[in-house]
Amino acid sequence: MHRCANINCLSHQKESIGNDNNKTTFTRKVYQVDATTICQLIKRNENKCLYKSFGQLLYLASLDRLEKKCNHLNDDLLLINAPDLISVAIHWNSFQCTTSDVEDFISIIEPFIYLRELFYDVAISDARIKQLNLIGLICFYGSTIEVFFSYEHKTSQWLFCFDGNITVATDWNAVIRKCIDFHLQPFLLIFANSQQHPVDISQLLKRTVIQAK
Repeated sequence: MHRCANINCLSHQKESIGNDNNKTTFTRKVYQVDATTICQLIKRNENKCLYKSFGQLLYLASLDRLEKKCNHLNDDLLLINAPDLISVAIHWNSFQCTTSDVEDFISIIEPFIYLRELFYDVAISDARIKQLNLIGLICFYGSTIEVFFSYEHKTSQWLFCFDGNITVATDWNAVIRKCIDFHLQPFLLIFANSQQHPVDISQLLKRTVIQAK
């Protein structure tokens, strides 16, 4: 949940769930960034002056998209909660990104992020220290087929789901190698709080009533 200080932002007014001191409060369902912007930032960061982590890279890339969407300044958005899950969508332009660009992006993905790195500022102290771990990665293969990587906490391994088959990738480096070898194009990254207990749906299933038509 974020707070937008741009009172003329029609885009976020449509998504708003309230208004406080002329600042629209809205929910960003997916953290969206453009791959073209990311690739440009990677090339400009040879001396590591622009960013030092994957989370900071995503934040810088998101600024360009937000400015195009509603003319935000980088201090317009404030995270006002501490979510346990964030989905990051990567928008690719096949005419502007080369195979080398895709490989550079894959190589720089880190299996964790800190919430505070994704925003200009956070309002809750817990969000300043919260780390989210990558638990899912969805990729394009040939621009059409979706390939899934899912992290299995019990075994600390990655499951590689492709063409109806499931294989095991022993660690994150193995995932990176598979992405590069298979020429995969990541378009959705799912980060979650590994300390959070999963939702118990056992009782919910017992209470489910199926009504006949």
